[in-house]
Amino acid sequence: MRRALLTAIVALVVSASVLPAAAESAGGTRVRYYEGPTSDGGRLSIGVRVSDGVARLDHLLIDGPYRCADGTEGQIGTGVGWGGNGGPVITDQRLELSENWQVIAFMVSGRIGPHRGSGTVTFLLPGLTADEQAQVCTMGETTWTVERTAGEDFPFGPAVVQRAGGRSITSGFGSTGSAATTALARAEDRSIRHYHGRTSQGLPMAARTRRADAGIALLGLSLGFELACDDGTEFGGGSRPLAYFEATVVLPPGRLDLDAPPGLFPAESFHIHGELDAHFGSGTLTMIWPIITEDLQAQLCKSGEQTWELWRTDAGY
Repeated sequence: MRRALLTAIVALVVSASVLPAAAESAGGTRVRYYEGPTSDGGRLSIGVRVSDGVARLDHLLIDGPYRCADGTEGQIGTGVGWGGNGGPVITDQRLELSENWQVIAFMVSGRIGPHRGSGTVTFLLPGLTADEQAQVCTMGETTWTVERTAGEDFPFGPAVVQRAGGRSITSGFGSTGSAATTALARAEDRSIRHYHGRTSQGLPMAARTRRADAGIALLGLSLGFELACDDGTEFGGGSRPLAYFEATVVLPPGRLDLDAPPGLFPAESFHIHGELDAHFGSGTLTMIWPIITEDLQAQLCKSGEQTWELWRTDAGY
C-alpha cells in the first residue's frame, strides 16, 4: 500500500508582500517577476529564481476560467511553487515541464528571457461534483505572454499545500484583509476560549471561540486527518476549515457544526458536527479530498466517519 504526506495549510489571507520581500537574499540570489495575459482572458505570473548564475523556475501562478467534467464553470486563482533553489532549471531560456502533484497537475511550454516570455500552459485540478464524486477540472490549454515586472504589486497571497519531497503547491489566493478580520476586530475585548483535543484517528484538533451578539463566534479550527484513496494510496494531512468562509462563523451556543460550501478549490469536503460547551465538546467529522491519478483521472480519498473530543485549556481548565 503506497503512502504519501499531504498537509494543507489553507490560509487564504496572506500578505501580498510576502513573496516580493523574499526577492533578495544573501549570496546574490534574486527572483525575477513576470506577468501577463493568457488567451482565455486570464493572467499568468511567473517567478524565476537566479542564484549563482543558474535560473530556476520559482513559481507559476494563474488566474483564469476553469471548466469541470460535469459542466461546472468558474474563475479561480491557483498555481505551484518550489521555494528556495528546488525549482526546475531553465536551460537556454526554455520552459518545458509536465508534472502531476496529485492535488494539481500542470504542463507548461515556452521561452522566458530576461525581460519577457511566451508559450502555452495547462492546469488540471481535482474537483467534486454536487454529490461529492471526484472529477477533473481544467484551465487550458491556453497561450500566454509575460513581461518583466518589479514584483512590488504582486497580486496574490498564497495558500500553500506542502507535500513530501519538499515541493509546495500554491492552491488558492486572496488579498490582504477580509471580512473575517474586520469582524474579529470588533470583538477584540471579549475573552477567547481555547480548546485542544484529538480525533479518533489519534490526530490533534484545536479550536478557539468567543461570545458574539448572535451566539458563539468560531475564531479558529484546525485538525489532522488520515485519508484512504480508491486506489489504495493513503494520505495524512491537516486543515484549517475556516479559511473557506468569508466571515466569522457564528454558531448556536453549545454547538459546533461546519460543512464545506459547494464549489471550492482546493476541493476538500468536510462535515464537522457535535456539541461544544464552555468546557468540553465531542462529535463526528468526515473529510473527503479528490486527487489526480497518474493517468490524469480523478479519484476520492476519504477519512470515513471519525469522532472528535475537545477540552477547554485556558482559564484553569
